[in-house]
Amino acid sequence: MTEAPEYAQPEPVDAELVTDQARLAELTEQWAKCDCIAIDTEFVRTRTFYAIPGLVQIHDGENGYLIDPIAIPDFSDLVDLFENPEVVKILHACSEDLEIFDQLVGMVPTPLFDTQVAAAFLGKGYSLGYRGLIEDMFGVSIPKEETRSNWVQRPLTDAQLDYAILDVVYLPEVYRRFSEALESQGKSEWFELEMARIAEARNWIPDPDNAYLKIKSAWKLDQSSLKLLQQLAKWREKKAVSEDKPRSFVLKDGQLMAIARLQPESFTELSGIEDIHPGALKRYGDDILDIAHSVAEGSTPLSIKPPLAPLRGQASACYKEFVTIIKNVAERIDIASELLATRKDLEALISNYMGSSDTPLPASLSGWKAPLVAEPLLKCAERYLSPD
Repeated sequence: MTEAPEYAQPEPVDAELVTDQARLAELTEQWAKCDCIAIDTEFVRTRTFYAIPGLVQIHDGENGYLIDPIAIPDFSDLVDLFENPEVVKILHACSEDLEIFDQLVGMVPTPLFDTQVAAAFLGKGYSLGYRGLIEDMFGVSIPKEETRSNWVQRPLTDAQLDYAILDVVYLPEVYRRFSEALESQGKSEWFELEMARIAEARNWIPDPDNAYLKIKSAWKLDQSSLKLLQQLAKWREKKAVSEDKPRSFVLKDGQLMAIARLQPESFTELSGIEDIHPGALKRYGDDILDIAHSVAEGSTPLSIKPPLAPLRGQASACYKEFVTIIKNVAERIDIASELLATRKDLEALISNYMGSSDTPLPASLSGWKAPLVAEPLLKCAERYLSPD
């Protein structure tokens, strides 16, 4: 049995706690002279729709800073820095951090360098965690005791502050090593295009009209029930945003499905659905019935985009060959296969092709990926899915 490797404890890192607006303004001018800065966030999201920022960590390669967004309500000083094309912003697994920055600053930082994505381009796996990355590169074990801390409590403990700065202190060196590796392997352009796509995606912005597509069992519904589910999910999305609470705190997916199947015409019918709390019926019952009546009267679109159903028959066989194609291309160029295509991407391609779309290749497979995968995937789709 192979023994687990022993990792060193990280060296203590001094970091300045920034709680003053004027000091933040001074620091942003200082950071504008750097070629790169490492950034991260800590937040809490348990009973709210939007995450509550608790801390912003920055390391400029020499010094560490912990910025308190509760003490400093205005982060507009960071706008120029976030827009500065000469300062690379380094993060690890950046999606939730970008959401926080969009809340605090009204924009996302660019240019981005996500070390998790870079690791995937360098053949180190698709979802390499920060802790594993630092262990692998520096032989240091980052403690994880504070991972689920309450980051909006005040004062923050010394243990929380010590933990938080460790999330950024190693990133400038990771960036330098990974940048060199991407360049030497001829992958820099692919990586930069992927970073630009991630910065532009803004996946955290709610899309009420298509919220129903995220409900896993939606494909089981007939067209009339699906129309009601679409309107209910749209309403729930807006309600969750306006009340700043998780979607499930309004109504759970299963409850929406039950209402859509029943298509209730009265409060009595609605209250007969199991697992809907009387308090929710009192708060939202009238809204739900108004939506149900509107759908029944034909006030909604005649047809809506159908959710993806489980693949069967030729479609299932096609998907399996898609996976093999992606795996072979990824192995040939030594990158994580998920960078080229996810299951969702491949299912979308099958759906588009079977729906006789003029452009069956999804947008998620365009750009730098298309020259690598478009031709073999489309040939495979034609072989399995063409009606001839």
